[in-house]
Amino acid sequence: MPDRPQDQRTDLPSFDVLLDGSPLAEQYPVLSIVVSSQINKLPTARLTLSDGDVSKNEFPLSSSKLVIPGVKIEIKAGYHDDNVSIFKGVIVNHRLTVKGANQSMLRLEAKPEYHSLAIGRKNALFEDVTDSDVMDEILSKSAGDHSVEATELTHPFMVQNQVTDWHFVLNRAAVNSQLVMPQLDGVNVGVPVIDDSAAYELEYGSTVLDFDLAIESRFQLGGAFAKRWSHVDQEVTEAEGDLPGTAANGNLKSADLTTADDPVLINHAAEDDAELQTWADSLLLHSELSRIQGNISGPGYAGVFPGKTISLVGVNDRFNGTAFVSGVRHELSKGNWVTDFQVGLDSEFLHDMLGDTVSSGSTAGHQNQVMPGISNLYTGKVMSLEDDDGEDRVQVHVPGLHPDSSGTWCRRMAPDAGDGRGLVFRPEIDDEVVVGFIHGDPRYGIMLGMVHSSALPSPIEAADDNHIKGFVSRSEMKLTFDDENSIVTLETPAGHTLTLDDDEGAVSIKDSNDNTLVMDKDGIVLESAGDFSITAQGNVTVEGTDVTLNAQGSFGAEAGSAAELKCSGQTTIEGAIVAIN
Repeated sequence: MPDRPQDQRTDLPSFDVLLDGSPLAEQYPVLSIVVSSQINKLPTARLTLSDGDVSKNEFPLSSSKLVIPGVKIEIKAGYHDDNVSIFKGVIVNHRLTVKGANQSMLRLEAKPEYHSLAIGRKNALFEDVTDSDVMDEILSKSAGDHSVEATELTHPFMVQNQVTDWHFVLNRAAVNSQLVMPQLDGVNVGVPVIDDSAAYELEYGSTVLDFDLAIESRFQLGGAFAKRWSHVDQEVTEAEGDLPGTAANGNLKSADLTTADDPVLINHAAEDDAELQTWADSLLLHSELSRIQGNISGPGYAGVFPGKTISLVGVNDRFNGTAFVSGVRHELSKGNWVTDFQVGLDSEFLHDMLGDTVSSGSTAGHQNQVMPGISNLYTGKVMSLEDDDGEDRVQVHVPGLHPDSSGTWCRRMAPDAGDGRGLVFRPEIDDEVVVGFIHGDPRYGIMLGMVHSSALPSPIEAADDNHIKGFVSRSEMKLTFDDENSIVTLETPAGHTLTLDDDEGAVSIKDSNDNTLVMDKDGIVLESAGDFSITAQGNVTVEGTDVTLNAQGSFGAEAGSAAELKCSGQTTIEGAIVAIN
């Protein structure tokens, strides 16, 4: 049975403020305390104290070391001096304000010690991990007592790119239908549990002070389909979201409120259908939890933190029942303590993911938000060409993404690529390349091409006329195009060349031994720097207007079976000695 305000003595609120473990002296009047804690946000405490003596031009509390940033602070609240902790953290902001001649106030703002997780964008690469492994590793840095509900899918690698640790945890939690729920000494990460075991009960007409509750229909989804292109199967695969049963409050369910004509379509870059499923499930869960939103307040109560449930009674059947608490706000001032409960999830999360796709009925232009997106191109260095998965990828170290020497596997873009065909020019190890990312997901890179620089100069010097183009391989095999003279040249490092010359109207072949073949308008010239041999498996025929055979030394002709010398005109055989037979 839930706790109820009417069962407690709530007539005399009390509080304590501890600084580095010591109570704040009574000589420093506390005017107000506000402690706010919300799902997926860092808790905040704000204290306003009276400080200053205008006659002495002094601000004793502000001037002391008690309240400088970095000092640990704990706030307790209760009744009749039976106080329990509602906040623990450190002072992060110290502000002195003066209004008028005699009203000076010291305002302190505090955050939990793990607030550093939200400071500074970071890059990290995690290999062979689940999302819960990643979140646990990050939260272990400074989040004190924390728990992370285990997730199942193991990622070959997970990339954190230019995002704070805190926001990366929020992202990985959201994809897995989980919420980051701040507690007194840390955070809990897990799938919200909504059942009838409410921790607290508020009843209109008895213990409810104020309420503002709304039914939000714009983001109630009729379904969620996550789709991706599988380059392995060469087809689109999809997963349909599944919403676990909930016992949320109100008598209008999501199906009654759906305004979108079609299920939401998500173009997703994932390479695993299991990730599609968790993403689609998460959309539906967040949609359900945003069905009823608002605030309801009652007498101060310290026993509820975000992620718990409270029971609402007497606020109309549209809202009665077990409500999910997404935020808690305590305010202590003027001898009163009021706790305001935020129920339901704000639509901000779904709005960020879906934009106006639901309200407009359009899914055009929707962008995947499974990972904090990457919108820029990056340069990197090639590490490996041998892809053990057989996907013809290259491993690239991208200094802008990878803080160490690790790399990401990228598919290669090519001018032509198909089944058993294509233009194949893989980069060399240590080449500088440019990488983009499918759907902005830093896990799925595409190598767009290689680049030159002063450190890695082009083998063909640049000129404004740009006559010479071509290809030069690692061993200096060359294929060049001279647009000025219409010449194509193929050359090997040893000096073998093939030249197609439109300017001279010639085709020439030359090897490294100075043997040449020239074909031009005058005919064909074949020259050998050594012996010349013609051998054929079939017949050899030489025909021309005049045929001249000229030997500087001996000349011989020999036939294996028959020989014939014949002429239709005069035949001359001449020599110093002519021997026949």
